Order: sequence, then structure tokens, then C-alpha cells
Amino acid sequence: MFHFRDLKDASHLDGGSPNNDTLYSRSWLYLNDEPMILSVPAISDRYHSVELTDYMDDNFAYVGTRTTGDGPEPSPSSGRAGRGRCRRA
Repeated sequence: MFHFRDLKDASHLDGGSPNNDTLYSRSWLYLNDEPMILSVPAISDRYHSVELTDYMDDNFAYVGTRTTGDGPEPSPSSGRAGRGRCRRA
């Protein structure tokens, strides 16, 4: 997992158009051998969003305030048609 420690501005050239008041993190999960569970804790005092994308950066799901609510949310991410046992990411 990689955490961006600085706010982004118009000089950001790594794709997309990030908010300049939001800190971002990025992680890559290898799901070929087994699926994983992304565990997001309850966050009730602010908006939060976890975007799930494929290797081409196409969105396929979101976990967070707008889509799943403020409670804790275990979300399975599966590779190879979801075979195998899930482990926590």
C-alpha cells in the first residue's frame, strides 16, 4: 500500500483529476491465486470512499459513505471467478 502524503494540485500528472483537499492511498492486490476481503472500518464523522478498479483503471465498485453507508464493511474482491478462500487485505 502506498499513501500520498501531500495534497495534489494542477501540477499533478499521474492521471485523473484529484481533489486538492483529499489525501489518497493506492494498493494493488494480486487476486489470481485467491480472493481477498477488503475490510473498511466504521467512519461516521466524515465522507469516505474506496474505489475498486481493474488493471486498466476501470471502476467496478465503490465502498463508502455513498454506496455502503458508514458502518464497517467487509467487501470480497475475487480473482479467477471467486474460487478459493478469502483472506483479509
